[in-house]
Amino acid sequence: MADIEKWTPGTNATDHFGNRLSNDLVFFQPPPDEIGEVIQAYSTMKMDITSEDPLSESNQKSPIRQIFDKTKNLAFILFLIYLAYLYFIKDDVRLVSILFGIFSLVVTIFFMVISFRRFFKPKYSCTFIGTQGGAVYKQKMDKTHKDEESTIILFKEFSKLTTTYDYDASYSSYPEAIRSLVGDSDVYRFVWEGDSGFQILHGGFDPETILDEKDNLYHFVLSLENSWTKYVTGHLIDELEMNGSLAFKLSSHEWFNLTKDNIEIHRLNETQKYKPSEIKRIYLDKNQGIIEFHQNAKGEFLKNNQYNFYISKVPNLRAFENLVRKLYGIECNIADRILEEMVRFKAILQRK
Repeated sequence: MADIEKWTPGTNATDHFGNRLSNDLVFFQPPPDEIGEVIQAYSTMKMDITSEDPLSESNQKSPIRQIFDKTKNLAFILFLIYLAYLYFIKDDVRLVSILFGIFSLVVTIFFMVISFRRFFKPKYSCTFIGTQGGAVYKQKMDKTHKDEESTIILFKEFSKLTTTYDYDASYSSYPEAIRSLVGDSDVYRFVWEGDSGFQILHGGFDPETILDEKDNLYHFVLSLENSWTKYVTGHLIDELEMNGSLAFKLSSHEWFNLTKDNIEIHRLNETQKYKPSEIKRIYLDKNQGIIEFHQNAKGEFLKNNQYNFYISKVPNLRAFENLVRKLYGIECNIADRILEEMVRFKAILQRK
């Protein structure tokens, strides 16, 4: 068997749900030192309790191979029954034809599985989240360790994170710029940006079942966002203390500016300052964030005492929420409601 570099998690590390790590998880790659102390980890490779080698035959079996192993004995029994009937009841043409059809089907499936196994290997992933970054390793596991793929995100290389969720490509008010970025099978896209470039983590899921899909990489990406938020919030607070203000730029002509006493909204050529007491709450509706004001709030870009903005344009969304709550005591709940809103929106679409 091929050697594999196994990593053993520390006692304080959890999975991406915050639960204690299972003893049967196999981490076929160690975490990079650059991501700092590992606080969360997970692997889709499981150790067979009857084998100490994660690359053993039992640990490598794909779903197709497992089906084959479970049915090969049945196929052999059917073959023996077929031979017996051929010998004892040659004159029963109808029964012989049925048995011959069953036997032909089993043989066809047998050779299809044999051929497919040459190209199909089970694909595994192991993920790590540290205080300074995260990493995900993927590979189609076999004895040669081919087709390896890795993504490492170091927080120090980036300055902002934007998150895009595709509720539905047909939704009329969904921005074309966002629709063009999201593939047909992608539901989420997390983009870290910095002076040296950017890094994207993306994938798909069903919002109604994702909480039960422990192996889905979305849970890693969401946990990585939380770790990034803790990291970047400290830097943003330092910037606010140093400069007296902190800008969250949605675009070149739209941004929020936080100061110790006010929230400033700039749009096009107008800037309006609001005291925290003028703002009722900030919440999510469909794919838009809404700043809801108390009565008689001023501003040409306000409609019905509300200001709407696209959450996919807000850099470091969770950090923005944390600072709004901490600085002003304003109710601000957007990021944690995204899954709930996606399920609601999916139900609306299905009724149409």
